[in-house]
This record gives sequence, C-alpha cells and structure tokens, in this order.
Amino acid sequence: MPTMLARLLEAGIPDMQVKVDVLAFGGASLAAHWNRGEVQKRLAAQKWNAVVLQDQSTRPLRALKSMQEHVRRFVDEIQISGAKPYLYMTWARKNDPASQANIVTAFQGLAKVTGARVIPVGLA
Repeated sequence: MPTMLARLLEAGIPDMQVKVDVLAFGGASLAAHWNRGEVQKRLAAQKWNAVVLQDQSTRPLRALKSMQEHVRRFVDEIQISGAKPYLYMTWARKNDPASQANIVTAFQGLAKVTGARVIPVGLA
C-alpha cells in the first residue's frame, strides 16, 4: 500500500519523489514497536516528512490506555524529528460493526491531545 501511494503521488505531481519505508510485523502493537526501538532509530537516522502510525486493529477497543500511551510517545518522537504524525484509523470487525463508534472516538481523542492528524480509513 505505501509503495502504491508513492507511485500515485509521483504520477500525479510532476517532479515529486516519494520514498516510503514500512516497519511492520504481524499483529504488532505500538507498544511492541516502542520496545523494539527500531522506529526511534530510523527517526533519528533520516529526515522524514510524515510518519503514519497504525496500532494493532483491536487496541482501541481492548487496550486503549496502552495505545494512548504509545501514540503519545511516538508522536513526541516524530514531532521532535521534524516530521508530521498521522494516525491510521482501523475499522470494526465484521461481526461487531457497532464498535466503529468507539474506534472513531479513540482516534479523535488521540488526535486532539497529540496534534496528530487522523487518516479515517476505518470510516471508508
């Protein structure tokens, strides 16, 4: 997905060059990424314009306090590095569509307290 977005931007905007990097492992939470420390190393090693954070899909429902804590930590690091933070909103599970309202509330609250912008994928 990030590579496809980069190619779309480059095709649509003359002279634009987009470099993307993905740091992910299956089912990982932001807490797990924080503890590994690789994101922090990459932020310090290279200049980034934007960083998109995506927590494990059910964290806003099952581990909101941990998600809030780690989003705040990452947003602070991202802003210190000079990049803009974005939060990739997840979506409700097929068998629990009503939970989307709680997911939206969680992301809106995080955006408000951190200054990060929300990418409302879960609503789309």
